[in-house]
Amino acid sequence: RAAFTLPGIAGVILTFGMAVDSNVLIYERIREELEAGADLRTAVRLAYQKVLSTIVDANVTNLIVCVVLGYTATAEIRGFAITLGIGIVATLISALILSRLIFVLLVDRLGVRSMPQLPQLIPALQRLLSPSVNWLRLRPVFIGISTLYVGLGVLMVFHQGAQMLDTELRGGTQMLIQLRQQDPKDPASPRLTMTRQEVLDRVEAVAQQAPPDSPLVQLRNAQVVPVDPQADQVTSDQFMIKTTIADPQAREEAVDAIVTALRDVIDSQPALRFRGSEQQQAPISERIVARVSSGDLREVFDRPDLPQTDVSDFVGGVAILLEDVDPPVTLESIKSRLAQTRGQPPYDEQALGRPTDVIVLQGSPEQVRTAVVLAVDPVLTFYEDDARWRASS
Repeated sequence: RAAFTLPGIAGVILTFGMAVDSNVLIYERIREELEAGADLRTAVRLAYQKVLSTIVDANVTNLIVCVVLGYTATAEIRGFAITLGIGIVATLISALILSRLIFVLLVDRLGVRSMPQLPQLIPALQRLLSPSVNWLRLRPVFIGISTLYVGLGVLMVFHQGAQMLDTELRGGTQMLIQLRQQDPKDPASPRLTMTRQEVLDRVEAVAQQAPPDSPLVQLRNAQVVPVDPQADQVTSDQFMIKTTIADPQAREEAVDAIVTALRDVIDSQPALRFRGSEQQQAPISERIVARVSSGDLREVFDRPDLPQTDVSDFVGGVAILLEDVDPPVTLESIKSRLAQTRGQPPYDEQALGRPTDVIVLQGSPEQVRTAVVLAVDPVLTFYEDDARWRASS
């Protein structure tokens, strides 16, 4: 599974380019064979024979890269790898099998004997595509140009260093902020909007006010990306903030600092407290996390006092008991907190595609006093591989 985000869309677009490239090779080879005096049937046969190795080599090389990225990269890059990999396989099938089948039907079944191409109809275009230039004689010029560009590239790499890499390659912290509604009491009220520069100014202000030895100083290099921006491409009610802060403790400090800097425009939710939330090792009778090994919630936690609740859809997953929530919150608030947590590293990769649910056990959707959070991985359960399940949980 992978997220279909901008990198995934980029993979689809790149697939179009590779598909066009494969067909260009085929048609150019057919044109060359026709110019050499071959009939259409022979030209098609020879063209596919000669381009087979070129197309397969180019696409298989890219497919190997997709496999490596699919197993090692983050969720966003994995989306690029999967979409591009599917496109490469589809390109190979369509270029080498489907298109040749169409040619066979046209030539052998329908009796097509001539298939002129544009360069054959326009002599000027043919001369333009076949220039009589001694390229080898000009190799010193091209070597000089190539050396210049390679040298500039190496110089820029040394000058930029790690700064030229994004957080997907360098690691770091990525957080998504959602601006609050203009009228917090009205659910239908539109949300506040800010420009990218306004958000960036607040983040950079945190770095300027931090001590020189504080990890918050790295926020001066933070990137702010508007999500679903308006027509001006910089104004939005949702922003992605990326930093190179990778240390877990420093990451929490950076997130708290950014939330504090934007507290007047975002929904600041107090920490959710419930029974056992502050205990590292809770007694068995008070445990808040349990494997869902039964369809009855009471058997899952070994708590006959809990309401009878059917959790059979989450057998093989995990259950988290939120008991005596203080202060009581709405069901929508719990779901919102859960979605926000699942969207932040390091949980964004593990949580991707896993069904979840929140069931109210005591109270009402407007005032939840006790609830259970359920999650399951449809691909991997603890019944199948307990060690992998623990590592991915």
